[in-house]
This record gives sequence, C-alpha cells and structure tokens, in this order.
Amino acid sequence: MPIICVLFIGISLYLNWLSNRTVGNYEFISGRIVQAIRLERKTNNQVTDIVFDIKIDQTNLFLSKNHLSDTSNISLIKTGEIAEIYFDKKDNSITQMYVDNQKIIDIHDYNSHIKSSRNVTIVIAVLFTLWLTSRIYRYRKYKNLN
Repeated sequence: MPIICVLFIGISLYLNWLSNRTVGNYEFISGRIVQAIRLERKTNNQVTDIVFDIKIDQTNLFLSKNHLSDTSNISLIKTGEIAEIYFDKKDNSITQMYVDNQKIIDIHDYNSHIKSSRNVTIVIAVLFTLWLTSRIYRYRKYKNLN
C-alpha cells in the first residue's frame, strides 16, 4: 500500500515537470500538411477521444482533442495548409500548433491540461495517504482493522 502512495506522488511530480516545460523543450517542424486524418476512439459505443493523425514532411504527429480548448478551430486542420508545430519527440504528440498563423493549440493550453491532471493525481495521493495512515493508526491502537 505505501508503494501506491509513492507511485501517485511520483506521477504528480512527473506531471509537474511536464507542465513547466517550454517550447524550447520540444521539437519544431514547419511545412505543408500532407495528410490529416480524424480518428475516434470509442469505448462502449461512446466517443471518448478524438485524435488527429497529421503528417508533415514524412513525420506522423498526433493531436488529442482532450488537450484543445473550446475555442480551438479544428476545421483549419486539413490537407494543404501550412502548419508550424512543436511536438514531443518521444510520442510525437503535438504541444503547440499554428495553421496559417491561426492558433489551434498553444503551449499554455497544453500545460494547463497537464496541470489539471497533476492536481487530480495529487488529491488522490493525499487522500490515499490519509486513509493508509488512519488504517495504520487503527491497527496499532486496536490490533485489528475493524
């Protein structure tokens, strides 16, 4: 059980490190969009995530709709448009994208999404640690968990 506490705290620290990255930490590519495919991930016949598979100069990149804000104009993502993209080299996920000088996703949008994930992870870690501490206290005091 304490391993789970350490795991959640480790994940929240990693997400905190990710949320503090700047465009200098990502790879940059600029060019014409060769291919733009919209994929839908479904779970129990419900769309859980919309992913864009974008190809620029032989590089396949992925953009998740979960990272986009409500004001993002995803209709701009189409074949033949000029795009400037910062992406993570590890998984080719897009962190900042401008199509014809119009913002699709910004590094601040991406970081705020990661910060919300980090906050949820921190809350779970704190609650689980409190629960575990109460169980240990109860066991030491009463010699049982009931």
